Amino acid sequence: MALAGHCECGGIRFSVDESALLGTGYCHCSICRRLSGAPVNAWVAVDPAALAVAGAPALYRSSERGQRAFCPTCGSQLWYAPDDGSFLTLNATGFDDPEAPALRPQVHIFDADRLGWFEIADSLPRSPDGSLPGG
Repeated sequence: MALAGHCECGGIRFSVDESALLGTGYCHCSICRRLSGAPVNAWVAVDPAALAVAGAPALYRSSERGQRAFCPTCGSQLWYAPDDGSFLTLNATGFDDPEAPALRPQVHIFDADRLGWFEIADSLPRSPDGSLPGG
């Protein structure tokens, strides 16, 4: 089943087959917080080879490990791509149906960076850094 999404203005559209999803979660790192403007960012990791994109996103090197894609017109953050090309993390809220069961977050990463005033009310596994618990 294909999952599709777009930036706020619709200038960039993307789709990926549900079978290409590698994981889902919440990121509490300071970079994701600042770029999303929220205390946490919900992400969906996918196989980069499976992502279809219509439009030309702009790229921004957000760290020494990777870069972000965003819409040059409306500024919507679209995804993060590590330099090793092993995955992409799309913003879960950029999908047309962000409540699709396949997009439901399954883990918290960079929990050590979580804002002290941000309370988590779920029992999902937590990782103090970017590694996946049990992985």
